[in-house]
This record gives sequence, C-alpha cells and structure tokens, in this order.
Amino acid sequence: MTTVRADWLHELVNRAQCIDDTTFSDTSSAPTLRAIEQRLVRALVPQTPIEELLIRSIAAKAYVEALALQQSVAAAAPTQRRGPAHAVHDLVRAEYQRRLTLAGIGRRLGHHPETLNRLFRKEFGRSIPKYLAAARVSEGVRQLRADADKVEAIASAVGYRSTRAFHRAVRRETGLTPGQVRTAAS
Repeated sequence: MTTVRADWLHELVNRAQCIDDTTFSDTSSAPTLRAIEQRLVRALVPQTPIEELLIRSIAAKAYVEALALQQSVAAAAPTQRRGPAHAVHDLVRAEYQRRLTLAGIGRRLGHHPETLNRLFRKEFGRSIPKYLAAARVSEGVRQLRADADKVEAIASAVGYRSTRAFHRAVRRETGLTPGQVRTAAS
C-alpha cells in the first residue's frame, strides 16, 4: 500500500482552496464535481491509482460541504434577499410594543426614513406608521378576546401610551370599541 506524503496532502489542500471560480448549484452538481475532480487531478498529477482515488473522494466531499454551506447561508439571510421593506415588516412585527418611529426605524436599518416609507408603501400598500398601528391593534384585539386583563394593561402592553389612543385606534381599525370587541368574543 502506498503511503501518502504530507507535502502532497498539503499541496492538495492549497490547490483545492484555489478553486473558487466554480459556482455551486443543485442544477449543475455532476458537471461541477467532474470539473473539480479533473482540475485537482491535472494540478496534482497523482502517481498511483490510490492517490487519484483519494483526490476524487476529497473533491467530492469538498463539493458536498460547499453546497451545504451555500444552502445554509442562503436560508440564514432571508431579510437581506427580500429588501428593506421586508426588514421593516419583520422589525415592526417583532417590536410593535416598543416606541418605534419612522426616523428610529430608518436609523436602525441604515436608510432614509422617507425612502423606507416609500418602499414599504409600494410593497405593502400602506405607510409604516399605519402598518405599525394596525399591528398594535391586531395584537390588542387578540389579547382583548383571549385575556381578562384590563383594557389599560392591554393598551400599554401593545405599545400605546394612553388608553384613549388605544380606544381610538381599535375603533378606527375595527369599527368597534375595545369593550365591544371583548363582548363579541364571549
């Protein structure tokens, strides 16, 4: 059995790292794998069939790992792919109960507030402040129907500084007062 030299393996790793101009995708798996194998075989000139087999198996393993890495990176960053309007949407959904302003959202996301508002309106059909109010009212109505908490506590929990503002917002969105919403739920 042939022993593989340490410098040969080191060279293999260095050459494999140089193959970065190949785009990995599910549709071209077999041709890309063959291309990587051929490049490594040509670059390293294996001296035995075992060395060639080792090169091919390392190329296959590296390709599979690169493909898995590419898929996990794509799945981990949906907000970046979808754009700033969706980033605003996700932020509002996650933090509707906090005191959010258009200027504050713009600062957090690194965009001018009016640009964000224009992009958001184009994507979702309403301005950011109106969407924020609707998100708060939606959660408030859910809590009114599910919990026996006081209206004041629910108003505060969903981000309103006064019960009166919450009453107005619920009435504007649903046509009912918070008391009527609660009564209709039971």
